[in-house]
Amino acid sequence: MSEAFNSVLVNTRTKPIITMLEDMRLYMMKRWATNRSRVTSFKSANCPKILSILQKEALQTKNWVPSWSAHKLFEIRHVSQSGDNFVVDIDKYTCSCRKWSISGIPCVHALTAMNFLNLNAEDSLPVWFKKSTYEEMYSSIIYPINGKHLWEVTQCPDVLPPPKRQLPGRPKKKRRLEQ
Repeated sequence: MSEAFNSVLVNTRTKPIITMLEDMRLYMMKRWATNRSRVTSFKSANCPKILSILQKEALQTKNWVPSWSAHKLFEIRHVSQSGDNFVVDIDKYTCSCRKWSISGIPCVHALTAMNFLNLNAEDSLPVWFKKSTYEEMYSSIIYPINGKHLWEVTQCPDVLPPPKRQLPGRPKKKRRLEQ
C-alpha cells in the first residue's frame, strides 16, 4: 500500500507542507468515499476478489484425493501418485503447504478436505475478508474543509521556517539531483 500511495503522491511531495497535506487529505477523502460506495455492491458476506480466488482453488480439487485420519485431520494426495502429500488440519486452519496459514484463504488441499466433510469453505475465511470488516474500515469520514480564504484569522503570528544557517567551510559545487 505504501508504494502505491507514494506513486500517487510523486508530484505532491515537492509542494510546500500545507499544500502537500491538503493534496494528501483530498486524495484520501476521495479514495475512502470510493471504497465506501464499492462495498455496497458486494452481493456476498465476503469480498468478491477473495471469492474468485477461492473458486479458482476449488476447481483444482478434482486432482486431489483426501485420506481421513481423525476428527478434521487429513492427508491429501495428488491423483498422479507423484508423491505430493499434504497434511491438513481444518480445526487449526493449517496445511503443510503453508499457503492457508500465510494468506488466510484455504488452499486446494484444505478445500479438498472440506469437500469430503461437506463443509462450506466460505465459513473458514478469516474476519478480515468479510464485507462487514470492509464496511467498518471505511465507515469513518475524512471531512471536507473550506479553502484557506475562509479560514478563521487568529491573533497568533504566522509560523516561519527556521533561519538558514551558513555552515562553516567552502560550499559544495556539486549539482543537486533535484535541480
